[in-house]
Amino acid sequence: MYQHKTLTRSFSITSASNTLIRWANGVLEKRSLQLNDVNKDLQDGVLLIQIYEIITQLKAGRYIQQPRNDIQKLENINLALTLFKEDGVMFDIGADAVMKGNNKLILGLLWSLIRRYQL
Repeated sequence: MYQHKTLTRSFSITSASNTLIRWANGVLEKRSLQLNDVNKDLQDGVLLIQIYEIITQLKAGRYIQQPRNDIQKLENINLALTLFKEDGVMFDIGADAVMKGNNKLILGLLWSLIRRYQL
């Protein structure tokens, strides 16, 4: 019985993850970019900034397009999260959780973006 619940939960998380990735890729395709793994591809903040610029049609300002260290990655992620918050997106995730690839919180962030910009 326990194994069935675990498999069901795992399937629903995978299904939700795939749905959110499809949404993000629908946005990112406008710049020929792609999100494959939410735990890894958002860790430097660049794709989050790209998503912001595409869906708001605003420039994010200066950011590090090829971050080389964790400090630069955190700066990019913080910039993206600040821009989304200033645009009315409500979420509960910090830059550190994004950089560490916290799947549950990252999926929550993507869901918040869909709620704000798509629904």
